[in-house]
Amino acid sequence: NDFVALVNAVEFTKTVKDSVLIIPSGSIINLVGSTIDISNITLKFEGGILKNGKIGGIHKRIHAPKIQIFDNIELLGDFWISVTGSAHLEWFGLKQNDPNYDISDYYPLLSGKFAVVELGEGLYFAKKGELQVKGTLKGASNVAANIEYHPQKDNTYLFCLGVLNGDFYSRDYSQPTIEGITIATFAESRRKGISAIIVGASSEPVIRDIRIRQNDPYLLMTESDLNNFVSTRNPSVANIGIEFRGDSELTNLTNVWIYSDIAVKISNFIDFVQF
Repeated sequence: NDFVALVNAVEFTKTVKDSVLIIPSGSIINLVGSTIDISNITLKFEGGILKNGKIGGIHKRIHAPKIQIFDNIELLGDFWISVTGSAHLEWFGLKQNDPNYDISDYYPLLSGKFAVVELGEGLYFAKKGELQVKGTLKGASNVAANIEYHPQKDNTYLFCLGVLNGDFYSRDYSQPTIEGITIATFAESRRKGISAIIVGASSEPVIRDIRIRQNDPYLLMTESDLNNFVSTRNPSVANIGIEFRGDSELTNLTNVWIYSDIAVKISNFIDFVQF
């Protein structure tokens, strides 16, 4: 049990300015449900893992490659710093190219804590969706970072920038951004009202270098759906690439490619969109 040794190391490291505490390769340290304060410390992971506890403090920094470093760990508070510039879902054990790992279980563990969460080259999977983007969600590029989205119900979405259906007073002013990703939606049965990305209540959200494919046969309008849409203009039968649902302002869309029933659906409650 290395927990006591870790506590002693943390307390000693706090006495050293600009200190770095190394979690060495091969070590798995159990926090046994406790909270560790790493204020003013850089935790540098060289292959070791912390598990079963909470980590918090001020001026807290993580230095780690794209490998698992946490197991059942909660990161407390915001303003976490990644020395490499980005946090990775792999820190919590997500595996690429494996449909048993849903990014919906991993992204909320980092969103709103680190300024940038990065998806590397490879294929990621999502079923649950309904993820609020806080800060920047960045892929390696829209040809390298791919998400397969398999919604399990109608009238849902994968990502929302800002607060879903939020008003002026609930706007997210952190300039939420999503960039460098391809989202391909698939379904095992007919799905309606699926949005890949929603712009909610936010200020200066950015959608850049994004490809959205919603051309799976179970996602395209049937002839009956199309006739209904033409006669009623009711979009509930349609799937949407980017949908505005919230009081947003100054949205910027750059280099966006969409194949869907409706590419972009704009509501009445928005303030300036730049394409």
